Amino acid sequence: LLKQRGYFVDAIFMKNWSKNNLLCNNIKQDYSDLKIICNCIKIKLYVVDFSSNYWNSIFLYFLNEYQCYNIPNPDILCNEYLKFGIFINYCKLVLNYDFVATGHYLKIVFYIFALI
Repeated sequence: LLKQRGYFVDAIFMKNWSKNNLLCNNIKQDYSDLKIICNCIKIKLYVVDFSSNYWNSIFLYFLNEYQCYNIPNPDILCNEYLKFGIFINYCKLVLNYDFVATGHYLKIVFYIFALI
């Protein structure tokens, strides 16, 4: 839809688990599906690896809390810290994007960036 409206669009695949991590899930099919879609609609696909961020800041916290008989929701931490934190900053600072659209949750936020 964004491309049809004239926006320059890229796709970014976030890798949040690595093969070295315990409980590694299979992301090959998700990535393969995304490559097919990107080829069909002719947009560039980037892969970013945030697995160490997820492991160190979200999953280890979950494990520590679980050992204390607490049951935190790692998805909430992931959304706040990784998806709407590190990922947004990566898109702005590294890829120099003005906007980010996700298929995760709808949240429209307008940021005004000023260099001082």
